[in-house]
Amino acid sequence: MGHPRLVNALSELYSRLTGLKIEPMTDVLITSGAYQALYCAFAAYVNPGDEVIIIEPYFDCYEPMTRLAGGTPVFVPLRPKQPTAGGDSQSLSSADWRLDLQELESKFSPKTKFIIVNTPNNPLGKVYSREELELIGRLCHKYDCLVVMDEVYEWLAYGGVTHT
Repeated sequence: MGHPRLVNALSELYSRLTGLKIEPMTDVLITSGAYQALYCAFAAYVNPGDEVIIIEPYFDCYEPMTRLAGGTPVFVPLRPKQPTAGGDSQSLSSADWRLDLQELESKFSPKTKFIIVNTPNNPLGKVYSREELELIGRLCHKYDCLVVMDEVYEWLAYGGVTHT
């Protein structure tokens, strides 16, 4: 839904970028910014008693939107990789933050409605690798839940890192 010229332009752009055919009038939804889009996702899918996995650090609206919809936030932190012997622990980059995959899977349950993934992450700048995203996808398939991708910073990937 949206102005036809806008949804057509977005359909063409993202069809080229993803290699998928995106139908402008059925696959594109225009909102009044990312905040409204996120709110619509939480309001549409989260019911009382549902759990939403939120990766820390996170955009400040994820937790209150979960609670407003009656859901329970379940947090899993990104952790900095351990410095190597003799390494400089002060020179961490955004690429040095990792999901502990066992810890992530331990947060999924029959109550999990969705996981929200912000890539590139605000505030760290971490861009999730294809392998990390595929693992998240497999977990969502295994536990029959959705993934909400907050990719508002998709054009802000630096240092040879590619946003997937």
